[in-house]
Amino acid sequence: MNEALCPLLHACCVPVLGQRRALICDTQRGVLVEVPGALLRLLEEHRGLSLGAIGAASGHPEAVTAAIRRLVDEDLAFLTAHPERFPALDRSWRSPAPLLRAILERDAGSRWSLEAALAELAALRCRHVLIRTREPRPAVGAVMAAIGARHPLTVDWQLLDTAEDPAALLASWPKISSLVFHEADGVEASADGRARWTTAPLRLGAVAPASLAGMAVNVETVCEATHHHPFFNRMVTVSADGRLRNGPSTPQVFGRIGETAIAEVIASPAFRALWDAHRGRIEDCRGCAYRLVCTDGRALSLGEDGVFRAERGCALGG
Repeated sequence: MNEALCPLLHACCVPVLGQRRALICDTQRGVLVEVPGALLRLLEEHRGLSLGAIGAASGHPEAVTAAIRRLVDEDLAFLTAHPERFPALDRSWRSPAPLLRAILERDAGSRWSLEAALAELAALRCRHVLIRTREPRPAVGAVMAAIGARHPLTVDWQLLDTAEDPAALLASWPKISSLVFHEADGVEASADGRARWTTAPLRLGAVAPASLAGMAVNVETVCEATHHHPFFNRMVTVSADGRLRNGPSTPQVFGRIGETAIAEVIASPAFRALWDAHRGRIEDCRGCAYRLVCTDGRALSLGEDGVFRAERGCALGG
């Protein structure tokens, strides 16, 4: 390797240092690569210097050269004589829509109008909705027809059963991202993966614990998570009894659907407080190497010191 050249990570490869590990988030391939933390520190602290200069600064030039060669061989980094031509990824984040996502929960006792709630969300240019329902055989097709072609919503469904044929629903309604049937007799999936059957229980008012399988390794999440909470940001949840919350497991209630407009709720500073709770402001997450790709939605409490704390622990220990 030419020691006069400068090693740089590809812009799509975002370095993250944690207390226990260091990662490169390869947002182009959607994978996480664990690397030595000392190597990432060297590349960050001496960005723009030659390979030889970085090796000399480390005190272990041969080991550093070998480690950088591995990054180049794995197409995570490259060598250049003109580092100024390759700026780091711009991690600014903006969205013109006041609301991006929503979770709507239903059960047999739900009395609020799902169609009216969806119309409110569409008017706010909400991009995606997760409908979780324990209703017996919900009329999925009728709900999708109510959304119609004019609304920009895409919908994930989590349900127990439906009287309608899943394949026909997916063929008729391209805005259905997925149909996931919980508490099924076995595990199965359609050829395209949009319809799935799982034995897992469908629990309303809860969120899944953080897991490696749930990491969102993409540029949009990395940029959003740099400034905001990637689960709560621009999201609203409607519980089965119609209560409006930040998320399924957050305790504070901001009104009831049909009585309080969603637009009024999301304009509230108290509601928006969780939007800006990026992982660097959460005591449990600020030292985690997964903090820019984790979409964990645990309830948070804000201390008098301005630091957020999760109300239950995390098994990842990043």
